[in-house]
Amino acid sequence: MQIKTFSSFNPKHAALYDQILDLTKPINYTYPEYTKWFMQKFIPGLQKKERMYIIAQDENNTLAGYVLIKNTEEEKKICTLFVNPKFRRQGLGKQLIEQTLKELGKHPLITVSSRNLSQLSGLLRQCGFHLSATKKGVYNSEDTEYYFNDKKADLIKDGLIPVLQQRMNQLRQK
Repeated sequence: MQIKTFSSFNPKHAALYDQILDLTKPINYTYPEYTKWFMQKFIPGLQKKERMYIIAQDENNTLAGYVLIKNTEEEKKICTLFVNPKFRRQGLGKQLIEQTLKELGKHPLITVSSRNLSQLSGLLRQCGFHLSATKKGVYNSEDTEYYFNDKKADLIKDGLIPVLQQRMNQLRQK
């Protein structure tokens, strides 16, 4: 399996971008605006060098999996992690995440739909991700989105709220 990282837009990769969209048609059910997001956010972000992608291809250049990434000062995020069903249960998801961690650092944000959580939770835990928050109806009214490594949620949960609770207790004692 060959894994490659791309950090800018390349018009010569138009067929690859089409393959990514074709492979991920099932994502449109969980994330109804996925194709629109890919064309209107991801591709322009790639042109601005705010996005990148990592692909895995087999010896026949079949797209086995990929990761779409946001890489800005404000946010380090795995936007999409997808492994072609033909290549699942072979460790490819882990390889793609490990390559992503080399690019973004140890703790990028990733959100996972409740529909996909059982497939990804073990892998994410194994790769050092921790659950930060949950929110219902973010992309699809029927689903809950699970946020892993969300620094803002962690700050509130682990930092700000305990400090505020401690301060409230101090004020009550006076």
